[in-house]
Amino acid sequence: MPRQKSLSFIGNQLIQYGHPQMPAFTYLGTSSWNFDGWHGLIYPETTRKESSHERLRNYMDVGYMNTVCVDHSYYKRPASETWRHYASYAPTPFRFVIKLPQRWTRADLYPTEFLDFMGVTEFMTEVATGLEQKLGLILFQMSPGLSTHVSPAELYEAMQPIGDFAAQHEIPVSLEVRDTIYFDRRHHIHEHQPTLVPCLLEHPSVPMLRQQTSSNVLLQAESLLIRWMLNRAYSYEAAREAFQPFVDCRAEAPAIRHFISQTIAHRHRLGLKTIVIVNNKAEGSSPRTTLALLKMIRASIDNA
Repeated sequence: MPRQKSLSFIGNQLIQYGHPQMPAFTYLGTSSWNFDGWHGLIYPETTRKESSHERLRNYMDVGYMNTVCVDHSYYKRPASETWRHYASYAPTPFRFVIKLPQRWTRADLYPTEFLDFMGVTEFMTEVATGLEQKLGLILFQMSPGLSTHVSPAELYEAMQPIGDFAAQHEIPVSLEVRDTIYFDRRHHIHEHQPTLVPCLLEHPSVPMLRQQTSSNVLLQAESLLIRWMLNRAYSYEAAREAFQPFVDCRAEAPAIRHFISQTIAHRHRLGLKTIVIVNNKAEGSSPRTTLALLKMIRASIDNA
């Protein structure tokens, strides 16, 4: 028997005001999907004890978000069958962004395992095999302060064979760094590793998005990842405290919305793929932020 869909607040809003069509080559979604405060927003108000898998199905039912970042894989490596299970109920156009477990990205905690080639490539293969065409990319999220343990040269040397493996096996991979030194053009990873999917990060620890794209090289990349993670006026803890339960945008950032929406619209016209992941701590409610972005992107494309 087909699964019954229960519309959330946003689902009803889309029906009432019209469903903006997702532009081709564009993927919008949130950083994780498992938040108690999203009952009535993303999950049906009537359910309160659903599993994480059921919440993911509710997330997909909303209709306009066609990607999500799987954050839990960063903290604990999931069982191998997890990926096939996710793929089995994701709609065809849906794409997953999967975080590499921190044991291979936290040089401060696991110095002997940092970017271990055998471990990393085994995980990459496992994810790619399970998700198949529903894999958006695998994200190598480096922790703040990495540069005190790993120099730019050492990072690129460690990434080189992994990038080569990814290219050979057609597994999309992106590297996210949070130390300013890695954004210096002399050290920029994408000057050295063109096979990686470039990552633009909106976060207080790094330069503004416009500064990250000043050369325009990244904006012309075949694929691009944009991660809007944290409002610049807050620390992580302060944003979490101020924005919970993540149902309203309490700190809108119009300039960032404009930059991201214009970037996507421009890349859409060029036929270039863009994945955007938004955190609740960007403006207060990532589902509402992504919906606002979609409306702005659609308006920019339709009015061009």
